[in-house]
Amino acid sequence: MSQQQYIQRPQEEEINLREELEKFLRYWPWFIVSVVVAVILAFVYLKYSTPVYSTTASIIIEDEDSKAPASGMAAFADLGLLDGLGANVIENELGILRSKRMMNNTIKALDLNIQYFNDEGLRMREAYDNIPFKVNILQIDEVRLLEAAEEESNLFEIKKEGKQVLVTNVETGKVSNANSGSPVSLNFAEVVIEENPFYIDPDDFENGTYSFRISPMENVVEDYREKLAVVLIDDNATLIELKLEDPVRPKAQDILDQLILEYNREAIIDKNMVATNTAKFIDERLKIINQELDSVETGKEEFKEDNSLTDIQAESTLFIENASEYKKRQQELGTQLELSNAMIEYLKSGSSTDLLPANLGISEQGVNDQIQEYNNLVLERNRILSGSSEKNPVVVRLNSQIQQIEANVLRSLERMRSNLLIAMEDLNREMAVIGSQISSVPGKEREYRGIERQQNIKEALYLFLLQKREENSLSLAVTAPKAKIVDPAYSSKEPISPKPKIILLAALILGMLIPFMVIYIKNLLNNKVRDRADIERAAREIPIVGEVPKVTGNQKDIIEKSDRSILAEAFRILHTNLQYLLVNSGDKKTGVKIFITSTVKGEGK
Repeated sequence: MSQQQYIQRPQEEEINLREELEKFLRYWPWFIVSVVVAVILAFVYLKYSTPVYSTTASIIIEDEDSKAPASGMAAFADLGLLDGLGANVIENELGILRSKRMMNNTIKALDLNIQYFNDEGLRMREAYDNIPFKVNILQIDEVRLLEAAEEESNLFEIKKEGKQVLVTNVETGKVSNANSGSPVSLNFAEVVIEENPFYIDPDDFENGTYSFRISPMENVVEDYREKLAVVLIDDNATLIELKLEDPVRPKAQDILDQLILEYNREAIIDKNMVATNTAKFIDERLKIINQELDSVETGKEEFKEDNSLTDIQAESTLFIENASEYKKRQQELGTQLELSNAMIEYLKSGSSTDLLPANLGISEQGVNDQIQEYNNLVLERNRILSGSSEKNPVVVRLNSQIQQIEANVLRSLERMRSNLLIAMEDLNREMAVIGSQISSVPGKEREYRGIERQQNIKEALYLFLLQKREENSLSLAVTAPKAKIVDPAYSSKEPISPKPKIILLAALILGMLIPFMVIYIKNLLNNKVRDRADIERAAREIPIVGEVPKVTGNQKDIIEKSDRSILAEAFRILHTNLQYLLVNSGDKKTGVKIFITSTVKGEGK
């Protein structure tokens, strides 16, 4: 054979699907056993695993701006004290619902730092409130409780024997006993164990095996905060959904309902606090405004007393009417005075035979009568003189009477003029007083209006504060919850974890995958020649002469001519094949040389 015959050339390996499948199908019992075991383990896991349920509640956050302005905040807003403060944004409310404080209040209200368990053999199931006893904590040392929680020595088994209650620490085995309803001292707390009067069958307390665990409040709060999901359903609405995943459905429902209750309670407290502060502020302002109003009213009263005023408008109108009346009277007196002066001048400058003017408008009736009498005597004398002389005794007598009446008329006119002058002076004095009063009215009215304006402002503010105090009292009496419950907490009927179908499917896949991977890795790491096929795949251009089986202990080491065993037949086939291969090779004189070798000893050279 030439050297070229033994040069290996790289060839593309063709994958034989049937051959590859046969590598795995020959181990089909492994697959069946693995699948059965995986499915059985899945059923066991589903049976003893604790199912987790999803609990949901939804609320609507009420919009404070859309409410009636009867709240304390609205009262402050009307007073102008809240300018620049906007309404709470929904993100703030989500943060409050997720807050540690809110969850801490919820856990404290429900005493969720105490867990109750019912022993069901291979597992302990949390019983929550379906338990025949109740643990009440009298006092607790949080530092020691944290240490006990780290050491897992905060779980206690409880059993009732007669009137005695035995409390056993599961980790340390320490037993504490006490009468039912009496204090029991634990390592980190002092508790009282009482029977649950609402439990259906009280005898279960003596027959069953129960446990309870007291956990640090901090740990419980953080645990449920991580489980709680608060989601805004729509960015344009205030509808909020609260979700909690927990193995105990009633417990999760109580947590969500209590969380909403605590949220509303705190919101009501905040509102009432604002309303209380508003009431306090309004009462203080009312006291101040009342004092200021009393001061203004007292000042108004003193102003009226000092200025002798009752109604400045009516009095100013009366002053003007009096001034008009005085002016009219002044005109009348002036006219009478002018008439009297004219009549006196006429009498002094006139002749006794002249008639005096009558009906001039002289107001003195006596003077008018004297003038009338004078004119009558003058007319009678003139009539007699027309038929007689001056020396007629009747004429003489009439002249004497005329002179006498003329003197009387003159005296009456002078007296009337004197009276008119006196009346005119009095009237002028009255007119001066009235004028000064009228001129002082604008100043008094301005001052009075200033006092009245202060009074009106104080009165309006006083009435406004009284109204706001009543509105604030109503808001204190009737305070609506901030969160309106759309759906109270409800739990899913089917557990969200574990899911039986998914677990069984995963077990089936895993049962198939494990033997597959074992076989695959075994073949992958195999670097030995185990059969003819391994040689043919590794060296396709090198011919295989024959196969010799492994010699076992009961077989002969030397093959005889008459031997018909498998080993003998294999060597005969090998001998025959070698003759075909070496028929044209080698030197006939020296013969054929065959070299047998291997990498290590013991391979059957």
